[in-house]
Amino acid sequence: MNATGGSRSSRWRLGWRQPSQRSISSDGLSSRRSRVEVPRTASTSSPASAPKNRVLDLKVEPVVEKPLPKPSKKRLHKKKGARAKPPHLVEIKPVAPGLGVLYVPPDDNVGEFEGDKQRMACDGRSDPTPLRWEKLSFLPDGSAQLRIDDLWFDPRSCSLWPGSTSVAVLKPIAFDQGKPWLFAVRDAGALTFVMPPSNEMTTETMIGAPLTIRGGFTRVTMPMGRWGSGSMLAALPALKIDVPAPAKRGEKPPRTVENDPDQGPVELTVELVQTMAERYPTLLVRTREAVATNDSVD
Repeated sequence: MNATGGSRSSRWRLGWRQPSQRSISSDGLSSRRSRVEVPRTASTSSPASAPKNRVLDLKVEPVVEKPLPKPSKKRLHKKKGARAKPPHLVEIKPVAPGLGVLYVPPDDNVGEFEGDKQRMACDGRSDPTPLRWEKLSFLPDGSAQLRIDDLWFDPRSCSLWPGSTSVAVLKPIAFDQGKPWLFAVRDAGALTFVMPPSNEMTTETMIGAPLTIRGGFTRVTMPMGRWGSGSMLAALPALKIDVPAPAKRGEKPPRTVENDPDQGPVELTVELVQTMAERYPTLLVRTREAVATNDSVD
């Protein structure tokens, strides 16, 4: 797909292939076939003291701020007032690249959050802050395992404390070239999706409000009710979930590519439909791929 002609340039234009659609019954996605349900809210009671075990796959590093400008010599004769030192900022992030999202869980379990890393202040006075660390892995049978660790950040010791852990198994519901890229699990009141990192995301539900977390992957939890409905529209760089490759020592991490050049952006639409005669809602999964065409222009 190179430019043709001596002085002619090449321009890429994105068209759209015909959308593909798949209808799936959510009965087979019940969490009764999974180990546990995806927890809605984090624990509200922090440990009274530091636990003996440690969080091994996250690290706490100080945030290096730019130094303040030196005071003018003309002002050195003035008395220095007592100034309160600003809180010591630290950054919490994964020890190694992987499929994970780290965020502060909301009280109402709704909203949209970025889950790459978190900044916290060590002030020696505040109470511990809850954090949630979710990691995605794949099982030999093609399903996905979501491990959810509820953690606590203690500003007094400036350290992470482990809390409770739960594990949910999600069933693959969409495939590309034989490889699953969209997973889901249903419990009594919600449907949870796991998919590749998304550039854009829009969700709507008739009952309640959804929760969206974006990081190494995207996790969306949509509340459901009898005879209710919902929809989700996402723009995905590609139909695959890849584990980020670690950067070599002394090298900068590779630049993130917005879209797969061989595939282009993919538009994903998921609709939850339930008629009066259906006991469980049906999922309609549609994908529409962009097709790059090489138009030569003068």
